[in-house]
Amino acid sequence: MLWAAVAATLVGTAAICWALLGRSAPSGYRTEAVSRRTIVRQVEALGHLDVPRRIEVPAPAPGTIARILVEPGQSVHKGDLLAQLDETTASLALGAARGSLEVGESRMAEARVALEATTDARARTERLAERGLASEADLQAARAAEAKARTALRSARAERGVTASAVASARLQKALTAVRAPADAVVLVAPDHVGAAVTPEGGRLFVLGSTLDVMRIAVSVAEADVAAVQPGQSATFSVPAFPGRAFQARVAHVSPESQRDRAAVTYEVTLEASNPRRLLFPGMTANVLIDVARVDDVLAVREAALRFSPRRVGTVHEDGPRARVWRLRARSRLEPIAVTPGISDGAYTEIRPRGETTIAPGDAVVIGVLTPDEPKRSGPGVSLGRR
Repeated sequence: MLWAAVAATLVGTAAICWALLGRSAPSGYRTEAVSRRTIVRQVEALGHLDVPRRIEVPAPAPGTIARILVEPGQSVHKGDLLAQLDETTASLALGAARGSLEVGESRMAEARVALEATTDARARTERLAERGLASEADLQAARAAEAKARTALRSARAERGVTASAVASARLQKALTAVRAPADAVVLVAPDHVGAAVTPEGGRLFVLGSTLDVMRIAVSVAEADVAAVQPGQSATFSVPAFPGRAFQARVAHVSPESQRDRAAVTYEVTLEASNPRRLLFPGMTANVLIDVARVDDVLAVREAALRFSPRRVGTVHEDGPRARVWRLRARSRLEPIAVTPGISDGAYTEIRPRGETTIAPGDAVVIGVLTPDEPKRSGPGVSLGRR
Protein backbone atom coordinates (compact mmCIF):
# COMPACT_ATOMS: atom_id res chain seq x y z
CA MET A 1 0.00 0.00 0.00
CA LEU A 2 2.85 2.38 0.81
CA TRP A 3 4.45 1.81 -2.57
CA ALA A 4 1.14 2.36 -4.33
CA ALA A 5 0.66 5.71 -2.55
CA VAL A 6 4.16 6.85 -3.47
CA ALA A 7 3.66 5.89 -7.10
CA ALA A 8 0.36 7.77 -7.28
CA THR A 9 2.00 10.86 -5.77
CA LEU A 10 4.85 10.75 -8.30
CA VAL A 11 2.45 10.34 -11.21
CA GLY A 12 0.35 13.31 -10.02
CA THR A 13 3.40 15.49 -9.53
CA ALA A 14 4.69 14.63 -13.01
CA ALA A 15 1.34 15.49 -14.57
CA ILE A 16 1.23 18.89 -12.84
CA CYS A 17 4.81 19.68 -13.88
CA TRP A 18 4.09 18.66 -17.47
CA ALA A 19 1.05 20.92 -17.58
CA LEU A 20 2.92 23.90 -16.09
CA LEU A 21 5.97 23.49 -18.33
CA GLY A 22 3.95 22.89 -21.44
CA ARG A 23 1.71 25.93 -20.99
CA SER A 24 4.01 28.20 -23.05
CA ALA A 25 5.14 25.52 -25.49
CA PRO A 26 3.62 25.33 -28.96
CA SER A 27 0.52 23.20 -29.01
CA GLY A 28 0.44 22.99 -32.82
CA TYR A 29 1.03 24.56 -36.19
CA ARG A 30 -1.22 26.37 -38.54
CA THR A 31 -1.03 24.69 -41.92
CA GLU A 32 -2.43 24.98 -45.40
CA ALA A 33 -2.37 22.43 -48.17
CA VAL A 34 -0.21 22.77 -51.24
CA SER A 35 -2.44 23.34 -54.25
CA ARG A 36 -2.34 23.86 -57.98
CA ARG A 37 -3.28 27.37 -59.01
CA THR A 38 -3.18 29.99 -61.69
CA ILE A 39 -1.09 32.87 -60.35
CA VAL A 40 -1.12 36.32 -61.87
CA ARG A 41 1.35 38.99 -60.88
CA GLN A 42 -0.14 42.46 -61.17
CA VAL A 43 1.16 46.01 -61.14
CA GLU A 44 -1.17 48.52 -59.55
CA ALA A 45 -1.46 52.09 -60.78
CA LEU A 46 -3.83 55.03 -60.52
CA GLY A 47 -4.96 57.19 -63.42
CA HIS A 48 -7.86 58.91 -65.12
CA LEU A 49 -10.08 58.11 -68.06
CA ASP A 50 -10.13 60.25 -71.17
CA VAL A 51 -11.09 60.01 -74.81
CA PRO A 52 -8.32 58.85 -77.16
CA ARG A 53 -8.29 62.17 -79.01
CA ARG A 54 -9.45 65.70 -78.15
CA ILE A 55 -10.16 68.46 -80.68
CA GLU A 56 -10.38 72.08 -79.57
CA VAL A 57 -12.55 74.21 -81.85
CA PRO A 58 -12.00 78.00 -81.57
CA ALA A 59 -14.17 80.70 -83.07
CA PRO A 60 -13.32 80.85 -86.79
CA ALA A 61 -13.65 84.65 -86.87
CA PRO A 62 -14.37 87.51 -84.49
CA GLY A 63 -18.05 87.85 -83.72
CA THR A 64 -20.88 87.30 -81.31
CA ILE A 65 -22.51 83.95 -80.62
CA ALA A 66 -26.04 84.05 -82.00
CA ARG A 67 -27.03 80.37 -81.67
CA ILE A 68 -25.68 77.25 -79.96
CA LEU A 69 -26.92 74.13 -81.70
CA VAL A 70 -25.32 71.29 -79.68
CA GLU A 71 -24.77 70.36 -76.05
CA PRO A 72 -22.21 68.25 -74.18
CA GLY A 73 -22.60 64.53 -74.74
CA GLN A 74 -24.13 64.93 -78.19
CA SER A 75 -22.60 63.05 -81.11
CA VAL A 76 -21.83 65.09 -84.22
CA HIS A 77 -20.57 64.33 -87.71
CA LYS A 78 -17.94 66.13 -89.73
CA GLY A 79 -19.39 69.38 -91.08
CA ASP A 80 -22.30 69.57 -88.64
CA LEU A 81 -23.14 73.07 -87.43
CA LEU A 82 -22.11 73.54 -83.80
CA ALA A 83 -22.89 77.24 -83.39
CA GLN A 84 -23.75 80.28 -85.46
CA LEU A 85 -22.12 83.67 -85.00
CA ASP A 86 -24.00 86.85 -85.82
CA GLU A 87 -23.78 87.13 -89.62
CA THR A 88 -25.35 90.56 -90.11
CA THR A 89 -22.11 92.36 -90.92
CA ALA A 90 -20.87 89.54 -93.14
CA SER A 91 -24.17 89.46 -95.04
CA LEU A 92 -24.04 93.24 -95.68
CA ALA A 93 -20.45 92.98 -96.89
CA LEU A 94 -21.37 90.11 -99.19
CA GLY A 95 -24.28 92.07 -100.63
CA ALA A 96 -22.10 95.11 -101.31
CA ALA A 97 -19.43 92.98 -102.96
CA ARG A 98 -21.99 91.30 -105.16
CA GLY A 99 -23.28 94.74 -106.23
CA SER A 100 -19.78 95.87 -107.14
CA LEU A 101 -19.33 92.66 -109.11
CA GLU A 102 -22.47 93.33 -111.12
CA VAL A 103 -21.23 96.85 -111.93
CA GLY A 104 -17.88 95.47 -112.99
CA GLU A 105 -19.51 92.87 -115.22
CA SER A 106 -21.63 95.62 -116.86
CA ARG A 107 -18.53 97.74 -117.52
CA MET A 108 -16.72 94.76 -118.96
CA ALA A 109 -19.65 94.01 -121.24
CA GLU A 110 -19.71 97.65 -122.42
CA ALA A 111 -15.96 97.56 -123.05
CA ARG A 112 -16.32 94.37 -125.05
CA VAL A 113 -19.03 95.92 -127.22
CA ALA A 114 -16.94 99.05 -127.71
CA LEU A 115 -13.94 96.96 -128.75
CA GLU A 116 -16.00 95.03 -131.25
CA ALA A 117 -17.27 98.32 -132.72
CA THR A 118 -13.82 99.88 -133.04
CA THR A 119 -12.45 96.66 -134.51
CA ASP A 120 -15.14 96.72 -137.19
CA ALA A 121 -14.44 100.43 -137.85
CA ARG A 122 -10.72 99.80 -138.21
CA ALA A 123 -11.39 96.93 -140.65
CA ARG A 124 -13.65 99.11 -142.81
CA THR A 125 -11.15 101.95 -142.83
CA GLU A 126 -8.39 99.58 -143.92
CA ARG A 127 -10.53 98.34 -146.85
CA LEU A 128 -11.33 101.93 -147.86
CA ALA A 129 -7.67 102.92 -147.61
CA GLU A 130 -6.76 100.06 -149.95
CA ARG A 131 -9.08 101.57 -152.58
CA GLY A 132 -7.88 105.12 -151.85
CA LEU A 133 -11.12 106.17 -150.26
CA ALA A 134 -9.66 106.80 -146.75
CA SER A 135 -6.66 108.81 -145.79
CA GLU A 136 -3.74 107.66 -143.69
CA ALA A 137 -4.99 109.89 -140.85
CA ASP A 138 -8.36 108.12 -140.90
CA LEU A 139 -6.61 104.77 -140.74
CA GLN A 140 -4.42 105.81 -137.77
CA ALA A 141 -7.43 107.20 -135.95
CA ALA A 142 -9.36 103.93 -136.40
CA ARG A 143 -6.43 101.88 -135.18
CA ALA A 144 -5.97 104.18 -132.14
CA ALA A 145 -9.68 103.89 -131.27
CA GLU A 146 -9.42 100.07 -131.38
CA ALA A 147 -6.34 100.06 -129.15
CA LYS A 148 -8.07 102.34 -126.67
CA ALA A 149 -11.14 100.11 -126.61
CA ARG A 150 -8.94 97.03 -126.04
CA THR A 151 -7.22 98.77 -123.12
CA ALA A 152 -10.61 99.71 -121.68
CA LEU A 153 -11.69 96.06 -121.87
CA ARG A 154 -8.57 94.90 -120.06
CA SER A 155 -9.20 97.50 -117.36
CA ALA A 156 -12.84 96.43 -117.03
CA ARG A 157 -11.79 92.78 -116.83
CA ALA A 158 -9.24 93.58 -114.06
CA GLU A 159 -11.84 95.56 -112.16
CA ARG A 160 -14.26 92.68 -112.42
CA GLY A 161 -11.56 90.37 -111.06
CA VAL A 162 -11.11 92.62 -108.04
CA THR A 163 -14.82 92.70 -107.36
CA ALA A 164 -15.05 88.92 -107.82
CA SER A 165 -12.28 88.51 -105.21
CA ALA A 166 -14.20 90.83 -102.92
CA VAL A 167 -17.27 88.64 -103.32
CA ALA A 168 -15.25 85.49 -102.56
CA SER A 169 -13.76 87.17 -99.48
CA ALA A 170 -17.15 88.33 -98.27
CA ARG A 171 -18.59 84.86 -98.89
CA LEU A 172 -15.73 83.35 -96.85
CA GLN A 173 -16.30 85.79 -94.02
CA LYS A 174 -19.94 84.80 -93.95
CA ALA A 175 -19.02 81.12 -93.99
CA LEU A 176 -16.72 81.74 -91.01
CA THR A 177 -19.70 82.77 -88.94
CA ALA A 178 -20.69 79.10 -88.91
CA VAL A 179 -18.79 76.97 -86.37
CA ARG A 180 -18.69 73.42 -87.76
CA ALA A 181 -17.39 70.08 -86.50
CA PRO A 182 -14.02 69.18 -88.10
CA ALA A 183 -14.58 65.43 -87.62
CA ASP A 184 -16.98 62.83 -86.31
CA ALA A 185 -16.87 63.28 -82.55
CA VAL A 186 -18.70 63.74 -79.26
CA VAL A 187 -19.18 67.20 -77.78
CA LEU A 188 -17.34 67.42 -74.45
CA VAL A 189 -17.46 71.19 -73.82
CA ALA A 190 -19.80 73.77 -75.34
CA PRO A 191 -20.66 77.43 -74.58
CA ASP A 192 -23.55 77.78 -72.17
CA HIS A 193 -25.05 81.09 -73.37
CA VAL A 194 -25.41 83.22 -76.48
CA GLY A 195 -24.33 86.82 -76.87
CA ALA A 196 -20.70 86.31 -75.87
CA ALA A 197 -18.08 88.04 -78.00
CA VAL A 198 -15.50 85.57 -79.32
CA THR A 199 -12.30 85.69 -81.34
CA PRO A 200 -9.98 83.05 -82.81
CA GLU A 201 -7.32 84.10 -80.33
CA GLY A 202 -9.70 83.80 -77.39
CA GLY A 203 -9.16 80.08 -76.94
CA ARG A 204 -11.41 77.11 -77.42
CA LEU A 205 -15.11 77.53 -78.08
CA PHE A 206 -15.91 73.81 -78.22
CA VAL A 207 -14.00 70.71 -77.15
CA LEU A 208 -14.77 67.58 -79.13
CA GLY A 209 -13.65 64.09 -78.31
CA SER A 210 -13.38 60.98 -80.39
CA THR A 211 -16.19 58.52 -79.82
CA LEU A 212 -16.83 57.37 -76.24
CA ASP A 213 -16.94 53.75 -77.43
CA VAL A 214 -13.21 53.56 -76.67
CA MET A 215 -11.60 55.20 -73.63
CA ARG A 216 -7.96 55.96 -72.88
CA ILE A 217 -6.44 55.57 -69.41
CA ALA A 218 -3.20 57.34 -68.55
CA VAL A 219 -1.58 55.95 -65.39
CA SER A 220 1.74 56.53 -63.63
CA VAL A 221 3.78 53.39 -62.99
CA ALA A 222 6.69 53.33 -60.54
CA GLU A 223 10.14 52.84 -62.01
CA ALA A 224 10.50 49.58 -60.06
CA ASP A 225 7.54 48.09 -61.97
CA VAL A 226 7.71 49.72 -65.41
CA ALA A 227 10.16 47.17 -66.85
CA ALA A 228 7.52 44.47 -66.45
CA VAL A 229 4.84 46.44 -68.31
CA GLN A 230 4.62 45.81 -72.05
CA PRO A 231 2.14 46.82 -74.79
CA GLY A 232 -0.56 44.22 -75.31
CA GLN A 233 -0.79 43.11 -71.67
CA SER A 234 -4.31 42.80 -70.28
CA ALA A 235 -5.52 44.76 -67.29
CA THR A 236 -8.58 45.36 -65.17
CA PHE A 237 -9.70 48.59 -63.56
CA SER A 238 -12.43 49.95 -61.35
CA VAL A 239 -14.00 53.39 -61.00
CA PRO A 240 -15.78 54.92 -57.99
CA ALA A 241 -18.97 55.30 -60.02
CA PHE A 242 -19.34 51.49 -60.21
CA PRO A 243 -17.96 50.03 -56.96
CA GLY A 244 -17.21 46.33 -57.11
CA ARG A 245 -17.34 46.21 -60.89
CA ALA A 246 -14.24 45.37 -62.95
CA PHE A 247 -13.68 46.71 -66.46
CA GLN A 248 -11.26 45.27 -68.99
CA ALA A 249 -8.39 47.19 -70.61
CA ARG A 250 -5.19 46.59 -72.56
CA VAL A 251 -1.79 48.32 -72.43
CA ALA A 252 -1.37 50.42 -75.58
CA HIS A 253 1.83 52.40 -74.96
CA VAL A 254 4.64 52.78 -72.43
CA SER A 255 6.27 56.20 -72.51
CA PRO A 256 10.08 56.22 -72.22
CA GLU A 257 9.97 59.74 -70.76
CA SER A 258 10.17 59.79 -66.96
CA GLN A 259 8.12 61.98 -64.68
CA ARG A 260 9.69 63.23 -61.46
CA ASP A 261 7.79 64.20 -58.35
CA ARG A 262 10.38 65.07 -55.75
CA ALA A 263 12.22 61.79 -55.14
CA ALA A 264 9.68 59.57 -56.93
CA VAL A 265 10.24 58.61 -60.57
CA THR A 266 7.31 57.29 -62.60
CA TYR A 267 6.51 56.55 -66.23
CA GLU A 268 3.25 57.15 -68.04
CA VAL A 269 1.52 54.06 -69.35
CA THR A 270 -1.47 54.39 -71.67
CA LEU A 271 -4.22 51.78 -71.74
CA GLU A 272 -7.30 51.45 -73.94
CA ALA A 273 -10.66 50.17 -72.78
CA SER A 274 -13.80 49.31 -74.72
CA ASN A 275 -16.86 51.29 -73.63
CA PRO A 276 -19.71 50.13 -75.90
CA ARG A 277 -22.45 51.00 -73.39
CA ARG A 278 -20.85 54.38 -72.66
CA LEU A 279 -20.92 53.84 -68.91
CA LEU A 280 -17.49 55.43 -68.51
CA PHE A 281 -16.88 59.16 -68.90
CA PRO A 282 -13.74 61.30 -69.30
CA GLY A 283 -12.22 62.36 -66.01
CA MET A 284 -13.23 59.30 -63.98
CA THR A 285 -10.57 57.99 -61.59
CA ALA A 286 -9.38 54.49 -62.50
CA ASN A 287 -7.62 52.06 -60.16
CA VAL A 288 -5.76 49.82 -62.61
CA LEU A 289 -4.28 46.35 -62.17
CA ILE A 290 -1.98 45.33 -65.05
CA ASP A 291 -1.31 41.61 -65.50
CA VAL A 292 2.46 41.48 -66.05
CA ALA A 293 3.08 37.76 -65.48
CA ARG A 294 0.95 34.63 -65.40
CA VAL A 295 1.46 30.92 -64.78
CA ASP A 296 -1.24 28.26 -65.00
CA ASP A 297 -1.68 25.02 -63.07
CA VAL A 298 1.45 25.31 -60.94
CA LEU A 299 2.25 24.18 -57.40
CA ALA A 300 1.52 27.05 -55.04
CA VAL A 301 1.69 27.79 -51.34
CA ARG A 302 0.81 30.73 -49.18
CA GLU A 303 3.56 33.35 -49.14
CA ALA A 304 3.65 32.88 -45.36
CA ALA A 305 4.87 29.30 -45.88
CA LEU A 306 8.05 30.59 -47.52
CA ARG A 307 8.67 33.03 -44.71
CA PHE A 308 7.97 30.64 -41.83
CA SER A 309 10.92 29.51 -39.72
CA PRO A 310 10.57 27.25 -36.66
CA ARG A 311 11.79 29.04 -33.55
CA ARG A 312 14.07 26.18 -32.62
CA VAL A 313 15.81 26.25 -36.02
CA GLY A 314 17.11 29.79 -35.67
CA THR A 315 17.79 32.25 -38.46
CA VAL A 316 18.09 31.98 -42.20
CA HIS A 317 18.63 28.63 -43.91
CA GLU A 318 21.94 28.19 -45.65
CA ASP A 319 20.23 28.32 -49.05
CA GLY A 320 18.93 31.82 -48.32
CA PRO A 321 15.54 33.32 -47.47
CA ARG A 322 12.33 31.94 -49.04
CA ALA A 323 14.28 28.82 -50.05
CA ARG A 324 12.21 26.15 -48.28
CA VAL A 325 8.85 25.27 -46.85
CA TRP A 326 8.16 23.05 -43.86
CA ARG A 327 5.95 20.02 -44.39
CA LEU A 328 4.11 18.77 -41.31
CA ARG A 329 4.53 15.07 -40.65
CA ALA A 330 3.05 12.82 -37.97
CA ARG A 331 3.53 13.76 -34.30
CA SER A 332 4.13 17.43 -35.27
CA ARG A 333 7.41 16.57 -36.96
CA LEU A 334 8.58 19.22 -39.44
CA GLU A 335 10.33 18.28 -42.68
CA PRO A 336 12.13 21.01 -44.68
CA ILE A 337 11.51 20.95 -48.41
CA ALA A 338 13.95 22.94 -50.57
CA VAL A 339 12.08 24.94 -53.20
CA THR A 340 12.63 27.69 -55.74
CA PRO A 341 9.94 30.37 -55.54
CA GLY A 342 8.35 31.65 -58.75
CA ILE A 343 5.95 34.51 -59.35
CA SER A 344 3.66 35.67 -56.57
CA ASP A 345 0.40 37.56 -56.43
CA GLY A 346 1.13 38.65 -52.85
CA ALA A 347 -0.96 35.90 -51.26
CA TYR A 348 0.13 32.77 -53.12
CA THR A 349 3.52 31.96 -54.61
CA GLU A 350 4.59 29.42 -57.21
CA ILE A 351 7.11 26.85 -55.93
CA ARG A 352 9.37 24.35 -57.71
CA PRO A 353 10.95 21.62 -55.53
CA ARG A 354 14.75 21.36 -55.60
CA GLY A 355 16.95 18.36 -55.11
CA GLU A 356 15.55 14.89 -54.43
CA THR A 357 12.66 15.98 -52.25
CA THR A 358 9.19 16.16 -53.70
CA ILE A 359 6.01 17.85 -52.69
CA ALA A 360 2.51 17.28 -53.98
CA PRO A 361 -0.88 18.95 -53.89
CA GLY A 362 -2.57 18.24 -50.59
CA ASP A 363 0.63 18.16 -48.54
CA ALA A 364 0.28 20.27 -45.41
CA VAL A 365 2.91 23.02 -45.09
CA VAL A 366 3.28 25.23 -42.05
CA ILE A 367 2.35 28.89 -42.28
CA GLY A 368 2.44 29.74 -38.56
CA VAL A 369 2.61 28.64 -34.95
CA LEU A 370 -0.39 28.50 -32.62
CA THR A 371 0.32 28.64 -28.87
CA PRO A 372 -2.13 28.08 -26.01
CA ASP A 373 -1.24 31.53 -24.62
CA GLU A 374 -3.18 33.08 -27.56
CA PRO A 375 -6.42 31.07 -27.69
CA LYS A 376 -8.60 34.02 -28.70
CA ARG A 377 -6.43 35.59 -31.37
CA SER A 378 -7.88 35.70 -34.84
CA GLY A 379 -4.66 34.28 -36.29
CA PRO A 380 -1.72 32.25 -35.04
CA GLY A 381 1.67 33.57 -34.09
CA VAL A 382 3.75 33.52 -37.26
CA SER A 383 7.52 33.74 -37.49
CA LEU A 384 8.30 35.08 -40.95
CA GLY A 385 12.05 35.03 -40.70
CA ARG A 386 14.13 37.46 -42.67
CA ARG A 387 13.32 38.42 -46.28
